[in-house]
Amino acid sequence: MPVNGRWKVEIPAGYRIFEREFSIAGVQHYKDNFFKAVKKGNVEFRMQTEPGNRHDPNAIAILASRKSFFGRVEKKVGHVPAEIASQIADAKVGDKLVLRPKKLYISDDGFIDLKFDILGPEQLFEQYSTV
Repeated sequence: MPVNGRWKVEIPAGYRIFEREFSIAGVQHYKDNFFKAVKKGNVEFRMQTEPGNRHDPNAIAILASRKSFFGRVEKKVGHVPAEIASQIADAKVGDKLVLRPKKLYISDDGFIDLKFDILGPEQLFEQYSTV
């Protein structure tokens, strides 16, 4: 039976949506990591730049983490799509942005679609959107 879920995460005061409901890139390549990170719930997501990425110098990994008996388990589960990562790099706002999980769909055959919003401080939106 397919899994269809939604998160209802509030937007923090002073923040707004910079990018709305995009699917993360490469999640199919990181299926094992995804299932290890989310198998017990209470998962958190964050972004991490990958300047040494041989495919894209603007690459931004999406990491999923959860508490475990021995600390935190953190796994790469995909990437911010290249066109969004490029805009973040050009606007020089990456360290101010946060992920907001929105939707998760897992099909019977293991296809994963994981959607996020990217949030940022309201005062940086014009800097971001005019790049």
